[in-house]
Amino acid sequence: MSDSSITVTCSSAQDSAGLVLVDCQSFLSTFEKTKNLLEDAVNTEVGINAILDKLRIRTKQLEKELEAARKEDKQLAEQRREASKKKREFYVIAEDKNVMIEVKELEITQARNEL
Repeated sequence: MSDSSITVTCSSAQDSAGLVLVDCQSFLSTFEKTKNLLEDAVNTEVGINAILDKLRIRTKQLEKELEAARKEDKQLAEQRREASKKKREFYVIAEDKNVMIEVKELEITQARNEL
């Protein structure tokens, strides 16, 4: 309702009885109240729509942030798996080296004993 300049007038030749004038005033009063309620409802709806639009925009932003966080989480999980795999490989290599060192120490000890 963009046209808020609606004007209603009441007049009648029967004003002498006073009934038509009272009915007209009652009608005008009711009309003004209804018009004001309608304008308030329209303004409320406009405000609610503005808030909803902002919420939709924020929701899209949050969804993008969530997607980025999930992607980063996935990358970090993959990096953790790779690091764990390399750690196991290094552990196996270290154990092998330890066994080789023990064998060499034993050989050295035997060689010393033979001398």
